[in-house]
Amino acid sequence: MQKTQFKGVFLLLFTAFIWGVAFVAQSEGMEHIDAFTFSGIRMIMGVCVLLPFIIVRDKIKNKGLMNEQKTKLFD
Repeated sequence: MQKTQFKGVFLLLFTAFIWGVAFVAQSEGMEHIDAFTFSGIRMIMGVCVLLPFIIVRDKIKNKGLMNEQKTKLFD
């Protein structure tokens, strides 16, 4: 139980840190570029960060499905 509590506290602190840094970055960024450009850059950055995770997750899921299909094929 102690390990999961530590993990939860760490994740909350990490989330708060990211949120705070993002707020400062957004405040500073909005002084130099317009809102649509800033939102577009944020969206592209989000895609670049999430895309590798999505690809890996899909490969793992497809690998599991392939193993399941092979098992059914030989049963």
